[in-house]
Amino acid sequence: MVIFLLVVVGWLGLTFMFSNSVESWIDQGLAKVNQEMTNVEISKTSFKKGFFSSETTAAVTGAIISDAVDQEEGVEMRHQIFHGPVAMTPYGM
Repeated sequence: MVIFLLVVVGWLGLTFMFSNSVESWIDQGLAKVNQEMTNVEISKTSFKKGFFSSETTAAVTGAIISDAVDQEEGVEMRHQIFHGPVAMTPYGM
């Protein structure tokens, strides 16, 4: 019983730790991508933090995108990020 409780508390603790780190990881990744790609800019437009998963939306604009769609509109990407020691998704682990 004690081992089970330790596993559950550890799982919840790590999930909490990961959920608090996700947004900064996204910001760091976007900064790196924008630094390396000069003709495209990706910017985070929204971020909704949850305990087991978070949702973020990013806008992609730039020279490559302007040929395919209206420059002002760009392309919007929505991401659902599952966090925890082992990510449990609707599709399995």
